[in-house]
Amino acid sequence: MSTHKNKRRLVAIGALTAASALIIPAAFAADSYPPQGDSAVASAQPVVSGYRVQDLRDWTPESDPFASQLRATVPLQPRIDRNPDTQVKPELDGKSEIMLMQGDYGNSFFGSTTFNNTFTDHTLNFWQYTDYWSPWHGGASLGVPQAIYNPATSDWRNRGFEFGVLTLPSPEYTNAAHRNGVKSIAILYFDPSFRPGLTFTEMFDKDPNSQGYLIAKKLVDMAKYYGFDGYFLNQEEWGDDSEFKPFMSYLTSQGLWTQWYDTNSSFNESKAAWLRDDEHGRIHSSVFVNYGNNGKRMNSWALANGYDPYKEVFAGIEANQTGFRSSGGVDQGYTSAENHSPLTSIALFTPSDHYQRGLDDNIQEITGRRDSARPFMQQQPYQWMIAQRERMYFSGMKQDVTQTGSANGQPNPAVGVKGKGWVGVADFAPARSVIQGSNFWTNFSTGKGMRSYTKGAVSNTSQWSDMGAQSILPSWQWWITGQDSPTLKADFDYGEEPRVDLQGKEVALPYSPVGAYQGGNSLVLYGQAQQAQTIRLYKTNLSVKDNSTAEVVWRAKDAATKARLALVFADKPGEVVTLSLGAASTDGWKDSLVDLSDFQGHTIATMGLQVEGSGDVQVNVGKLAVSDESATPAIPAGFTINELTTDGEMNVSWQKADFASVDSYILEAVDASGNVRHLAQAYGDSRYVKKVDLEGSYMLRLRAVGKDGSISQPAELVVNRSALPSELTYATAKDANGNFTQAANSGQVELSWKAPASGTPTGYKVRLETLYAGEDNPYHGYAEYTVGPEDTSVSLPAPAEGLMFRATVQPLGVDTGAIPALALRGRYNDSYSRPMGRQDFVGLDGAKYKLVNPTTKDWQKINATGDQSWTATRGKNNRSDWGNRDENGQLKRTRPLGTHGATYSITDYAGNTSGQVVVKAKDGAMGIVDRAAPELWASPWNDQEITWGASMKNIVATARDNFSTVTLSAKLVDPDGPEGNSVAIPTTGEGPKALNDPMLLPDTNEPSDEPSAEPTAAPTHGPDNGWDDEDEPIFDWGARSANTRNNHSTDRAANDSGVTASGLSLDVASGTISGTPTWSGTRELVLTATDESGNASTMSLMLTVNGGAVTPTPTPTTEPSAEPTVAPTVTPTAAPSTQPSAQPSTDPSAQPTAEPSAQPQPSEEPTTAPSASVSPSASPTAEVTAEPSAQPTVQPSQPSEQPTTQPQPSASASSDSDQGNGQGSTQGNQAGNGGNTGIGIGNVPNDPQGNAPGTNGQQPGKDQASQAGNDQGKSAMTNPKYSASKKAGSSLAGTGVTVAVIGAIALILVMTGGTLTALRRKREER
Repeated sequence: MSTHKNKRRLVAIGALTAASALIIPAAFAADSYPPQGDSAVASAQPVVSGYRVQDLRDWTPESDPFASQLRATVPLQPRIDRNPDTQVKPELDGKSEIMLMQGDYGNSFFGSTTFNNTFTDHTLNFWQYTDYWSPWHGGASLGVPQAIYNPATSDWRNRGFEFGVLTLPSPEYTNAAHRNGVKSIAILYFDPSFRPGLTFTEMFDKDPNSQGYLIAKKLVDMAKYYGFDGYFLNQEEWGDDSEFKPFMSYLTSQGLWTQWYDTNSSFNESKAAWLRDDEHGRIHSSVFVNYGNNGKRMNSWALANGYDPYKEVFAGIEANQTGFRSSGGVDQGYTSAENHSPLTSIALFTPSDHYQRGLDDNIQEITGRRDSARPFMQQQPYQWMIAQRERMYFSGMKQDVTQTGSANGQPNPAVGVKGKGWVGVADFAPARSVIQGSNFWTNFSTGKGMRSYTKGAVSNTSQWSDMGAQSILPSWQWWITGQDSPTLKADFDYGEEPRVDLQGKEVALPYSPVGAYQGGNSLVLYGQAQQAQTIRLYKTNLSVKDNSTAEVVWRAKDAATKARLALVFADKPGEVVTLSLGAASTDGWKDSLVDLSDFQGHTIATMGLQVEGSGDVQVNVGKLAVSDESATPAIPAGFTINELTTDGEMNVSWQKADFASVDSYILEAVDASGNVRHLAQAYGDSRYVKKVDLEGSYMLRLRAVGKDGSISQPAELVVNRSALPSELTYATAKDANGNFTQAANSGQVELSWKAPASGTPTGYKVRLETLYAGEDNPYHGYAEYTVGPEDTSVSLPAPAEGLMFRATVQPLGVDTGAIPALALRGRYNDSYSRPMGRQDFVGLDGAKYKLVNPTTKDWQKINATGDQSWTATRGKNNRSDWGNRDENGQLKRTRPLGTHGATYSITDYAGNTSGQVVVKAKDGAMGIVDRAAPELWASPWNDQEITWGASMKNIVATARDNFSTVTLSAKLVDPDGPEGNSVAIPTTGEGPKALNDPMLLPDTNEPSDEPSAEPTAAPTHGPDNGWDDEDEPIFDWGARSANTRNNHSTDRAANDSGVTASGLSLDVASGTISGTPTWSGTRELVLTATDESGNASTMSLMLTVNGGAVTPTPTPTTEPSAEPTVAPTVTPTAAPSTQPSAQPSTDPSAQPTAEPSAQPQPSEEPTTAPSASVSPSASPTAEVTAEPSAQPTVQPSQPSEQPTTQPQPSASASSDSDQGNGQGSTQGNQAGNGGNTGIGIGNVPNDPQGNAPGTNGQQPGKDQASQAGNDQGKSAMTNPKYSASKKAGSSLAGTGVTVAVIGAIALILVMTGGTLTALRRKREER
């Protein structure tokens, strides 16, 4: 075989594309609208999204939203052997396999749920004619907001959003497929017209160590994790795709079923080259041959060249284009006119696009009607039409498997079908079945319902669609025989169900609606049965034992109606054995047990029913089962409620038993009056419930269903809902572009709730955690606070990236039953855009490079200036014939490297613009100037209060850079001390090695390199929050955080011996800060991440140690302190000091000094402002001042006769105190109510100098506000109640020490007061 370089361009006609209507623009199937109203996706509801190549490269289960809830749990079931004696058409050999590619629930591009509270989702009813199922669906990529999509106006040539290249099967569809013996196949799709900006050339990156394909390995991991069986590769992108051969060969070698598609409509040497060759061995399991093929010729070529025409060759049938008008060419591959066994396997492409989504086209064609608010095919009154159209496609136009083929084609204008040429899948494929062993049951559930029923009673009035609840459906729909032609009809009865005709006028049901016995529907048989009518339902291979019984739960409209169990045994396939079910019940369901022991040792090959009666008869069947009485399962173990949200969503889990012994689990809630509310039925180990809809106390009940339908005793959990808070909400707003609803303020999540209706909590534990962020994502982790019983609101620090979060509020000291906390799901305020990174640029030979789809998930635009000047819009293509010209459509083109460079930035969907990256020539190769700072965050990110002598809770810092290795460092800062009062925390371990990438260039800040506007390292949140007084950018990310350019240092001097790191260390390998603090009081932990270009980010949080001795200065300083100390020294100095302090202390010594201080000297200049002393001096100054004081001093307090011998400990701040970092004193020394800037220290309440607390902590007092107050306020939003840290021991007041009035100290205070105030003003005015 020759080497095939497949260089193709898009083939419009006949190409397998998402918009198949290219050749029939007048009949393009309607878009499926995302769920709306009550059915809209809820906050915690799992959804399936599309994946880009970049998402595959970086995939982990931890980072993939809802990953654990998207796993299929039902193992692939083996099918029974073909039995021609029980087939409708015995001549069909069954060799041909069927690949069914079509939408799942409804093909919605957004909001594709695993199940939902709607009746209008499509649930496939014909697994018996399918061997492989693949979701031809298309989902918007992760991170793309639904708000940009309007299905009513969306143009298929210009969707305006990006589809992923990978579509995973919905897990409940996979479960249903596996239950029926069908493999579930994911889709990889490459087409520059419909996946612009996404290219197969990005698939082939290799592991530098193993040289294995990184993406291929991830695809194997994803298939194993999610539980599907293989990949269909749709390759319609022009270019040399030969590297797909080793790539796909690896997937196939890992046990995955694979299929290749390109636009070649023949099975020849070119197509066969994608199956296997000498170099790669097996490449794909099979190939999909494009439409217009000829089965006979393909069979001949395959056999002549050593290929299996059934396992390796699938003839494509374009079902949407064919519709019901013709056979689609499938009959060209029949063995003969009499034997319709295909000579190859068959690939049915998107039948549901016609029988479901094409309904709107047919209604418009016939009546001129169209509904732009919501397609008819998604409206409940039209679902009966879709069910009939589906049955016509699979069972033949007459919905009778005994009358298939083109000769039996007939139009059905009542459901919009005018054509009559389609043959029906049953014409060429015998029904398959998995029913074997000695136990079987079905409740005929189609996987949807207008309501739910439990033992015939309505147990939930909500509509639903859930393939996990689908039972094994009849093998034939329908095969009814009588003495003459059949007079009985069959359908599924959902109870009261409104129906309309094509004109929208109401029509009556042809039977009396009853509903279900269990689930959402029953089987209904209706019509005339004066002569006995036999309906064959199931193809089986069931062994009968001496204790075997059959069970039929049924009811009839007329008591005179006779119903019988109809069995065909394998050894007598021509004989139908009937067994009476007894007298009919007309006022409820009857459970009839039939003894099968007389047939011990025989094998049941077909199960069905026989009905006989006069007039119009109706029989509903709610359950059909065979049992050997050994299948009743045990009580489920490990039943747990994992989450209950404020809007009634719930996640529960348990330990699942093996599928061989348990068929499914039933989840119910039972209220205080004993009323049962059905919640779910499916097989698995967890369940999401969209709405429990019960208040007060109730019981959750989980029961296992055996393989014969028997039900276990329940596992039970009590929920005391009234003991939990209610109306838990968070402040929200739309982002600047209106795309996302998110937290209202950057860096904060503001929660509020109502106290429980019962019980008296002693407080609340409030937790905020980031969802779906892997360990490499800096924002993973949580913060946790405890607030008082009177608190019903809290403001929590949060990351600035728009990630999903969960907040929980747990009442303390009350019995809440099985669920301890109430939860809320939401989205952080998005005020940060991740920049482009190393993997987004590919250097090429010849001073060229190219771009790939950016790594960041929420990008909307790439902005290029300088040598490149354009904007690429995500999802836009570059087809002038479709009216589109966008750089995104040619993102992968080769670009020249300029001398001055091209500057790139990212704008995300929330409107944030990232830091910049400059690409320029460096010695004929690609060079990069990185202007973006690393991302940095830590967990837990709450402040900590630590008991003296105890270890702190480990804090793990995580940093991520777009181009290089990040170096972590940490220091402790005294928030109440002077600037520079910090010390570095020692490091242990070995951090990541520097990459020293020669591609990285220094930022020379040449004019040609500089952007027109300053690059955004991270967003600012107000006009005054940019550069601080040290030219240091402060960006409040909840805790104190900053991103900096490399020419702006954030380091303060770390040589002040007044702060010690005492006991802490930073393990740079893991980013863990740990240890046992040996100071007392509050320290600010400042973390810094610096990349190899010198860009740096910081964040900080507070560590407060309660109890123990306040840490003294370890050695005397040679220069006076710039700020007063915050607490008295524990022991007196051994000898008097020889010089006065540069600043006064704020409290007296605990013990008087043995001798008076040296005679003070007056200041050379008079003071210009009052002293910062807490108390006035007890004696006048020795010399008069040059100018009078600006304010009079207050009256001095009287000293106690005896000083106290020890200072009293500072009281902790209460959870509801209206203060920031400091505690108040009777002298007015409160810090303000939190806020973002902090306040100063007031001498007296309402001090006219501005030293009073700021309103709500949002503003400082005036210029006299102390720097200590400012430093506290910058980190103040970590306070869970008032956005201020509540830290004991960080104030300047309230030690409980009696003021000892010593004349010398008072004199020093007066003399130095002016100097202190002047210094303070100077610093604050910078």
